[in-house]
Amino acid sequence: MSDLASRRPNPDQPPSQRSARRSRRPLIQVTDEDADEDRWTRLRRLARTGIPGLMSSLAFHALLLLVMALIVVSLDRPPTLPPIELGWIVERPEPEIVETDVPVIRIPSMQLPQAAPPERPDEPEASEPAVPSESRDEPPPVVPVPVDNLLEIRREALQENGPAGHDADVIAAIRRSLDWFARQQQSDGRWQLEGPYPDGITQSRFRADTGATALALLCFAGAGQTHQDGDYVETVSSGLDWLLAAQKRSGEIFERTEIGLEPRFYAHSQATIVLCELLVLTGDESLREPATQAVRFLLESQNPERGGWRYHQLTATGEGDVSVTGWALMALHSARMADIDIPAETWFLASQFLDSAQEHPGNAAFYKYRPSFPMNRDQRLSMTAEGLLCRQWLGWPRNFPALQRGVAFLTDEQNHPVWDNGRRNVYAWYYVAQTLHNLGGPGWDDWFARAAPLLVARQVKSGRSRGSWHPHRPPGSPHEWSQVVGRLYFTAMCTLILETPFRHRSVYE
Repeated sequence: MSDLASRRPNPDQPPSQRSARRSRRPLIQVTDEDADEDRWTRLRRLARTGIPGLMSSLAFHALLLLVMALIVVSLDRPPTLPPIELGWIVERPEPEIVETDVPVIRIPSMQLPQAAPPERPDEPEASEPAVPSESRDEPPPVVPVPVDNLLEIRREALQENGPAGHDADVIAAIRRSLDWFARQQQSDGRWQLEGPYPDGITQSRFRADTGATALALLCFAGAGQTHQDGDYVETVSSGLDWLLAAQKRSGEIFERTEIGLEPRFYAHSQATIVLCELLVLTGDESLREPATQAVRFLLESQNPERGGWRYHQLTATGEGDVSVTGWALMALHSARMADIDIPAETWFLASQFLDSAQEHPGNAAFYKYRPSFPMNRDQRLSMTAEGLLCRQWLGWPRNFPALQRGVAFLTDEQNHPVWDNGRRNVYAWYYVAQTLHNLGGPGWDDWFARAAPLLVARQVKSGRSRGSWHPHRPPGSPHEWSQVVGRLYFTAMCTLILETPFRHRSVYE
């Protein structure tokens, strides 16, 4: 008891003394028996007690290594199951077609409605095969057509005994249109695509007061009305003053400062035509300098290597389009009428650009919007008509085979002017009219005899909009742009088409 009592912890003893006593105890108690055993006895005991555990550990780790090796080998093999595809992220690959010897099982066919074949924009239609290499169109020399006295015919435009091909209904429609334009003019002389008429522009990015003003003045000048003579002298003079005030030091005529706007070079080209035509019609030399500066801006904006024009001044890497290029070339064509010099290189580059915009190399009869774009069937009529008109200005003879093939397309029954939903296209008709009028003959007579009555019949005859045309009754072709640019643009294009017989003499006269 005394020994046990001595081993019990004394509750009155401090904890530090108790822990010190415990720390003095040996961790391993060595008995006298162990000390007497020799070395070999201890080794035999260790072998009997440790080897079974060692063998178990070795077996476990060997099994673990084997399993891991199998996993690695399986990962090196290609997966046998198809990968999971997220259809909205990756494009589903086309299934591989494998030919086998399995006999064909024939199933009776069902009559289903046939869908229209998909467009193949990079290939010509079956009726217009690509020209074989041995019969490719060899372009004639680039020699711009003579321009003397091309506008003289306008001086008698609105007379009762006006140019042949016009009748009283057409003359009356043009007068109503000019009256409508006069009523829409702003107090400072400009016109706007927004109004004050109904059905104006629907997208602000196309807003261009210089474009609207130039289109209106083109209609007045096209009927022989100038700032010095005619029934609308004050109207034309006020609009001309505003246009001149909008010209920048660079020569550009465009009131907005944003770069790359779509109407920019349309507006400038149209304004340049106005200045040149009024200079020719009146001999007003005060217009020569602003007209020359406007022409210089166009010359500096042409692609210096590839020859086209677009929405901004082009460098050698920029690509033009046929639509803007057509208006630019028309402005330069008008500049020649006003005795403003155009470098020969400009015409060569323009011809080179048109070569690149052909639907197919070697076939100069058909054109597309841009050289790098595929052919668009909905734009084929307008781009081909515009391309051929440019070729006429650059000196193509009237009997050139490519011109004849292209004109056959323009006058084909499928392209006859109709006022139907989705088919009417006054933008295309504007170029078709000029191209055919230059050639004259039955093709032109028949086409204008179809188009003029349509335009006269669809003109608004009463109310505040009398003299204009409604831009979307019915909606025209999307490439007509009337539903976007609005009533003034649409009315101007209709008016210019009706004025075609006396706006210019034929370039072949």
